Amino acid sequence: MPSRTGRAVIFDLDGTLVDTLADIAAAGNYALETLGHPTHAPQDYLKFIGHGADWLMKQALPPGHDDQVQRGFDLFSAYYAEHPCVHSALFDGVTELLDTLTGRGVPFAICSNKVHDAAVGVTKVMLSRWTWVDVIGHRPPHPKKPDPTAALEIAAKLGTPPGECLFLGDSNADMQTAVNAGMIALGAAWGFRTRNELHETGAVAVLEHPMELMDFIEAP
Repeated sequence: MPSRTGRAVIFDLDGTLVDTLADIAAAGNYALETLGHPTHAPQDYLKFIGHGADWLMKQALPPGHDDQVQRGFDLFSAYYAEHPCVHSALFDGVTELLDTLTGRGVPFAICSNKVHDAAVGVTKVMLSRWTWVDVIGHRPPHPKKPDPTAALEIAAKLGTPPGECLFLGDSNADMQTAVNAGMIALGAAWGFRTRNELHETGAVAVLEHPMELMDFIEAP
């Protein structure tokens, strides 16, 4: 049994619960095309995801076009709001994990850097069969991950001390958020970033399959 176990779970969304890459890439490429710039292959967006859509557009735009980040963000957001889950799918094992957590009475929530309305929308489309204590995306002017504010707000709603919350995510922002919040950082190897990145930024363990998270759940 792991040396650290928890009583509640906070999930990242993109790259952890839902494979949203193709839909994010479609929105990004729509914004780039509208602005008259070359587009990127979906796999290129792997390195753009994790820090919010504004950061994504800054990375996707050609160098020297920072003045178009806000316009790109607006175009991205409008397109994504209309096409949030055309190609998205739950990662293998997520359904089994959420069913198991529900059966065990373990509360869970989502903390994402996706724009808040988009995070709520994707959850409603892809994850509505489960009960989420809370779903929080980026809500300006509140800070994004790795700032721990949102994660600590969720822990309070879960009724669980931060040190007893598992935080499962697939990026450096997720691992740093968990560390900054005093939570148990678990990396998702099936997500959008590398195992090395997860280990180097604070992961207690990097899971190969969602059901491995149950090894870290405190026994009833």
